[in-house]
Amino acid sequence: MKANSALSAVGAPRIRAALGSTASVWSCVGVVGTMFNVLAYQSWQPLLVAALLYGTAYLVLRCTPLGGTEERRTFNACFATAWCMAGVAALYLHFMLDPVQLDDAEDFYVLASDPVASVLSISGLQALTSGAGAIVLWQQFYDFFSWLGLGRGRYIGITVNSLAVALNGVVAVKITRELFGNDRRRMRRLTVLLATCGLYGLFASIHLRDALVLLSITTLTYAWVRYLSRSGFGNALIVIAATILAAIVLPLLRTEFFFVPIAMTLAGIAAILIFDPVRTGRRGFIIAVVGIGIIVLAKLLIQYQDAIGFLLTSGQKNYAAMSAAESGAGSLGNAIIRAAPFPIRIVLGSIYLYVFPIPVWVGFQLKSAYHLFTSLTAIYFYVVVPRVIVAMSGILRNKDRRTPGTMFLVLLSVGFPLAVGATSLETRHFGAFLVSFQILASIPDFAVREDLVAYRGWARLFLAAIIAVHVAWAMLKFVG
Repeated sequence: MKANSALSAVGAPRIRAALGSTASVWSCVGVVGTMFNVLAYQSWQPLLVAALLYGTAYLVLRCTPLGGTEERRTFNACFATAWCMAGVAALYLHFMLDPVQLDDAEDFYVLASDPVASVLSISGLQALTSGAGAIVLWQQFYDFFSWLGLGRGRYIGITVNSLAVALNGVVAVKITRELFGNDRRRMRRLTVLLATCGLYGLFASIHLRDALVLLSITTLTYAWVRYLSRSGFGNALIVIAATILAAIVLPLLRTEFFFVPIAMTLAGIAAILIFDPVRTGRRGFIIAVVGIGIIVLAKLLIQYQDAIGFLLTSGQKNYAAMSAAESGAGSLGNAIIRAAPFPIRIVLGSIYLYVFPIPVWVGFQLKSAYHLFTSLTAIYFYVVVPRVIVAMSGILRNKDRRTPGTMFLVLLSVGFPLAVGATSLETRHFGAFLVSFQILASIPDFAVREDLVAYRGWARLFLAAIIAVHVAWAMLKFVG
């Protein structure tokens, strides 16, 4: 104990110095983002919009119970990197005429920013797009900043996306606190994992709806983890209300995500039944949720039967066609995974999400920021996947770690990639469920030798597999 106390006393100044330098890094990233955005838009208006949104959100986190020291720290880091990535994407758009940003993202921007579209009802917008909910939200900000005299530039919707990504980090910290208490080292590991994720850079910087989907799903995850960690009648009401609200909101953001509240409910019930043997006071909750769930499921299946059919048939073909157009029909993904039988596709597809694109360097070009972010995401997964493997192996070995809340995240981290692998096989869709994965990745502590040794071993194996996949790609491309 004395040795540990002495070690802590010696290490504390170093830890504080490291944290201070980390804060400086995020500040520098924010400054670089400002230069990128001002250069791309040739205007100071993007900075004014960002300052107003960031300042308002930070004030709320500072002055209300919604925020705390770690929440604000994570918010700052995530907003700084999101703002910087938005600047990178803006440079691609204005100087390289990014084709991805001039496609679906352009349609969303026009519908959100055009005053004519603002007179349409949400049902009218649903006839035009499957992201009507996102458009309605963006419209409020475009109208507000236009009223302030700051125009209707694309940067408004993109800064809203950046804010959503930063707030997602706040909710992720709250989930971590529910599971592990006020473990600052763990929360700061999570901050780095959130702020350096390439997919979040994509969500923040391109005028698509994924940032809003991400925040909605993470908030629902928090409601469930809060209930699984604390139980209680009040928390039961919160999770039921959040699930019903998500069943309304998520289909308005992305139609095919109507299934998410259902899947989370099943995962939550499984976590209670399997990993909470006491289940004190939860039997009534389970009965109520199952009863409500059957009614809601029947309604959703009837309401979205066309979307389900499209997702399982035409949707897969459309995504396969887009993938072939972007990466070539002879790519490893198209040749092996998309054409595979359905059971094999589910397994291989879920794995493929963590290594796409192949080859990893395909995104390092000046054509589109979208592809740049997907390649950065692949490198991110090269580092993070071994952390999750170490975390999951530790949970499986140690019964005390298999709490309902932790196992709920494990079920989500396994189940949602399988669902995306079975349907769209689109990494961007998988990114909306990434917070559970990242919280698990924050568990290993490299100050603990056992975790460090295990990570090194799994990292070597994973990188060897990545190299083997790239060799297979080269053979398929140049020999086959």
